Amino acid sequence: MRGIYMPLISPTPEVLQDIQDICVLQDKLYALTSNAIVELNMEKNADEIRLTAQPLIDIKTKVLGLYNNEDILCALTAENQILLYNVSDKSSEHINGTDLGIVKADNIEKIHIYNDNVWICDQTEGIICYNTNTKTSRTLNDNSQSSFIQKDIRDIIQIDKTTFIIATWSSLSAIRFETDNYLQSPFHIVDLTQHDSYYAPILKNRITDIHFDKSNNVLWVGTFGRGLLKLNLKGNDINRIPLNDEIRYVNSIAQDADGYIWLVTEKDGIYKSTENKISPNLHFSLWEKSHKNNHYCLHKDRNGGLWFGDDKGNILWVNPTTGETVIHQLNPETADSAVTASILKLYLNSQNHLWIATEKGIMVYNHQTHECIAAQPYTKEFKKITAICEDGDGTMWLGTEKGIHRASRKGKQIKFTGGYEKARNLTPGKVLALYLNNYNQLLISYTDKIIQIDGKEKTISSIMILQKDLPNGHISCMIDDKNGNTWLGSNAGFITLNNKNNASYAYVLPESYYDVCRLNDGKLLWANSTGLLYFEPRTLKESSSNCQFHISDIDINYNKVEIGEKINGQVILDKPAYLIEHLSLDYNNNNLILYLSDLKYGTSPNTVKYRLLPTEEKWNTNYDDHIKLSNIPPGKYVLEIRSSYPLEENKQITRLSINVNRYWAATGWAIAAYILAIIIISLLTWMYFNRKLQKRQVYKAKEVKLKEKLEERNGNKKRRREKPSIA
Repeated sequence: MRGIYMPLISPTPEVLQDIQDICVLQDKLYALTSNAIVELNMEKNADEIRLTAQPLIDIKTKVLGLYNNEDILCALTAENQILLYNVSDKSSEHINGTDLGIVKADNIEKIHIYNDNVWICDQTEGIICYNTNTKTSRTLNDNSQSSFIQKDIRDIIQIDKTTFIIATWSSLSAIRFETDNYLQSPFHIVDLTQHDSYYAPILKNRITDIHFDKSNNVLWVGTFGRGLLKLNLKGNDINRIPLNDEIRYVNSIAQDADGYIWLVTEKDGIYKSTENKISPNLHFSLWEKSHKNNHYCLHKDRNGGLWFGDDKGNILWVNPTTGETVIHQLNPETADSAVTASILKLYLNSQNHLWIATEKGIMVYNHQTHECIAAQPYTKEFKKITAICEDGDGTMWLGTEKGIHRASRKGKQIKFTGGYEKARNLTPGKVLALYLNNYNQLLISYTDKIIQIDGKEKTISSIMILQKDLPNGHISCMIDDKNGNTWLGSNAGFITLNNKNNASYAYVLPESYYDVCRLNDGKLLWANSTGLLYFEPRTLKESSSNCQFHISDIDINYNKVEIGEKINGQVILDKPAYLIEHLSLDYNNNNLILYLSDLKYGTSPNTVKYRLLPTEEKWNTNYDDHIKLSNIPPGKYVLEIRSSYPLEENKQITRLSINVNRYWAATGWAIAAYILAIIIISLLTWMYFNRKLQKRQVYKAKEVKLKEKLEERNGNKKRRREKPSIA
């Protein structure tokens, strides 16, 4: 768009010369001069703008900045005074910064006014909230989580009545108050990038500014050297639930029909949520019928009942709705009491038989008739059971430390069938998880692979190798979402499998995921090494689709390239990296690293697919935020970059043409010069030796002629001597 420039005419020229800051408020232009806040009135004619200034309030000292908030202008003076001027009713108020604990006005980074509260971002004191009605204040650095917000505050933005986003130079956090009484309400802080392997390194020591687009619920984050990031706050982000300090090592989670969350810990007992509504503020308390120091396992049956097994060999069944609890004492008929040791796994199958794996063996318990049979299968070939699952045909599958076994009950005996892997030329290994998805496919997770078995035919339909077909990480839990996609939890984040086309997508997080359950509203709730997190799979997928990568930074020979900077005598960039469409590199600048940004917020980068045409036809996969190309041979290339999603093929491709020049001595002109020089040298050499040969031939011819003359002369002399004299 072509701009139109018109001259500004003012009857008082100093108005145009003394403006230190300007802002727009309620469609009017306001300016800050050295001694006043003025309203600028503009009258536009055909070829000029006439500008007049109307002083609103005098300022006696140096002004450091002007801020516009709703209908209030806020001026910061060098004397630690904060001046509030209401443009509607022409009223003003002075706030003494010293009374708020502000040591130096220069330390104030931003000032915002939301309703009757003034929010001051101080680089040394943290965040100060001042209520204009009560004339009282609160410094938000007196909380146990104050390390998030105490230093180097860049900005604070209100998202809703109880939620604010805080930006520092090195972090991005959300602060959530329990009520809108900010001066009294408790609050907690969630670091938005602490567990984010993609954005955390980008934002660290790089945040310069933030802006909230309220209409679209989008937060824009400006960074130093990494471009602009777009964070979608519309509910498609991952919500984290911090746990009480006494809750550690969550092994299993479940939600009952009333919406309450149950947690089973390794050593700290059973916990139940105090509320039946999922939120980041969810709290848990020890269930009254749980023993604090006991180890428990958990299984939720098809009717919503909860089964708990402890390390004493006891079984507890709970009806969460009625509160009814039944304790089952196990008395196996076919094995000694040692089998009833610490319970590891529980599974209620379609025949209402409870399969119980203990440290000593396995039991099958009919909770209606109290019949219990047991077996002690643990041998060298049959290690401890790690997982139990039933397929669509009622076959029981047992995962062990030595592979999988099929099990069935025959009267008062339990029959085991092993060797499934060896019969299919697979190496048995430790089974971490078993899961039957909505497509009657049994997923078996090993430490190095996942195999998919058809639940009807019992044949292997696919094998996915970790680190090759799937990102690195041991899969320890699985769940289906409402759309029929299977989610896998690992020690490196979680993975989505599209069961229709076997496509996958990884959400890489530096956390281990122990268990997962699908909530009543369709959200997925995960137990990880830092607490709980939940999200809506559909919106998370939608937020990741239709994305195009942009190049944010470029490294040449492992050095960051600045605009106009020479590397090995060559200027690489003459404009920002995100604007380039072509790179021309000298032969000695052929080690290239491209850093990528997708202008989307998530828990990880989109999986990067790339190829370098024409040398590569197949797409390479990368889970990092950069692409590394080393020792690129001289030639002309096109680098294609796109994201990869499990549910749809992304059509947004970023293309960058790359030309690596040959060494000047290896160019066509140089080679032609070499050939020409060789030809000339050869010609001169030939001419030299040819002339030398000709001279030799001429000399030889003269020599032969001279010899002939000598021979002829000698012959004449001889004949004269032989001729008789005349008497």
